[in-house]
Amino acid sequence: MKKGIDISKHQGVIDWKKVKTDGVEFAMIRTGYWTNYVDEMWEKNYSGAKSVGIKVGAYHYSYSLSTADAVKEAQFMISLLKGKSFDYPIAFDIEDTKQTGLGKKVITDIIVAFTDTIKSAGYRPMIYINTNWRNNLVDMTRLNELPLWQAHYPPDPNLRPAAVDSRASMWQYTEKGKVNGITTTVDMNWDYDDLSKVNPVLVPSPVPSPAAVNALGYVTSLISTNNMRVTSGYRTSARPNHNGIDFTDAQRLELKQDVGILAFDDGTVTDTTVGSLIGYSVSILHANNLLTRYFHMKAGSVRVKVGDKVKKGQQIGIMGTTGDSTGIHLHFETKERSTGGISGTWVNPESYLLKAIAIPVAPPQTAAPSGTLKPKDKVKVVQGAKTYTGGNLASFVYTRVHEVYQINGDRVVIAFNGEVTAAVNMRDLVKV
Repeated sequence: MKKGIDISKHQGVIDWKKVKTDGVEFAMIRTGYWTNYVDEMWEKNYSGAKSVGIKVGAYHYSYSLSTADAVKEAQFMISLLKGKSFDYPIAFDIEDTKQTGLGKKVITDIIVAFTDTIKSAGYRPMIYINTNWRNNLVDMTRLNELPLWQAHYPPDPNLRPAAVDSRASMWQYTEKGKVNGITTTVDMNWDYDDLSKVNPVLVPSPVPSPAAVNALGYVTSLISTNNMRVTSGYRTSARPNHNGIDFTDAQRLELKQDVGILAFDDGTVTDTTVGSLIGYSVSILHANNLLTRYFHMKAGSVRVKVGDKVKKGQQIGIMGTTGDSTGIHLHFETKERSTGGISGTWVNPESYLLKAIAIPVAPPQTAAPSGTLKPKDKVKVVQGAKTYTGGNLASFVYTRVHEVYQINGDRVVIAFNGEVTAAVNMRDLVKV
């Protein structure tokens, strides 16, 4: 458990050496509020905390009344984060009285819009709310992937109350704290999960060469740059109806440069629809009746037409934000088809991105329970198992004999014929 403070211009000029000596280990610093107001002490507080070795996170105070507002607020905050490093997550502070009448769905939509935009820029987002908002105004079931920073002020700040359960990673236990080096009262916090251990800046993923696996574990890339990163996963607990994976390249977009969208593999273009939800899109049919779909492309950027034959890595359009889209990104879906058109069964795209193209199913073999695994061991995946991050596996994964490619704790990367298949939990493997 780590002791921390959150501060803004209201704390005035701070003597950071004294703050450090008083046992403060981290500081959440306000960058600003609304879409254009910079906290007057943001820069000084950031440099002051860093100069004495206090770990730093940041927060933005919101006045958003819509998702469009939230995206603008996030973009404004991102502009203030540039060139700085952070040890703690980037928090969205939503608590203003003008927002309480918006309703649970709209408030949660605002939170998702802001935090998704922050994540797309390469930072780890976090949500700050008080107990009343948590219990009554926010749909917490949609925010399971976000660390929670909860404000709750009990009589005894040293005793964690039942209202601040294990879902809360950080607890703001008083707004009347006293710390040497700060002349005013200050908000005090306990960090229960040591959030500084999880790097709040996402690690870029390089475009793989044909013989290499990139940082995402994928042996193919969907965008034309070397910084492909995931901003939203397949059917996560926060977005159970999200039938694809979202990708972006925040660094290229920050430079206002286009990001090309590439065909997953050889195939034939079957559809180039423009829709109110999916925007400009392309669908491509590949081997084994696999259909890939690419949404939210930049208006007018689609380079292919129905019937065109495309090659793996061929540019088919440019990343955009058309349709119902928050921020510039690619939404990528995969369907296993049995009929024509775009109908079929949705599957987790990760199952295919972890290999170059579908491989014929290997004959089933009898497996024995596994002991401790090591690289090159032959294994099978238990029927119904998920990926290590909770995603669904393609049906063929369960029928093949795989080889252990890499082990990191209980995370095991398996491969088939030298190509990575998936990352799964060790408990879901049986040794052959």
